[in-house]
Amino acid sequence: MVEMTEPNPARGETICDPACGTGGFLATSYEYLLEKYSSLESIHTEIGTNERGELEEQKIFTGDLLTPWRNHVDNNMFHGYDFDTTMLRIAAMNLIMHGVEAPDIHYQDTMSQSFSTNFPQASKNAFNLILANPPVYRLTG
Repeated sequence: MVEMTEPNPARGETICDPACGTGGFLATSYEYLLEKYSSLESIHTEIGTNERGELEEQKIFTGDLLTPWRNHVDNNMFHGYDFDTTMLRIAAMNLIMHGVEAPDIHYQDTMSQSFSTNFPQASKNAFNLILANPPVYRLTG
């Protein structure tokens, strides 16, 4: 999904996951940027283990071509919301471990009416890309 949307920091784009969970879509977006904005000479290789436990050569992308937009990428590009505080901590840690310096992660059920009250700026055309799984709610009653 991330490749289809082609996030572009040069255009000042912002990415939001309104139900971010562990921050997987946001982390994958950052990895996409690192790969797309790495010069050939900056790409490193190392031997790692794949999903099957086999050794294989893996590329490490530095994102050296992101330098002009590094402040935007590190501080303004990634936004996530969730109503599970444990998931919020995991999402923040996940993004920081991937290299995002200041992920914007907040406690909020974005399906509730209080979202526009609590985050008036974010609720009106604040994001260029929304990456999310469909919401899952159980109807009671």
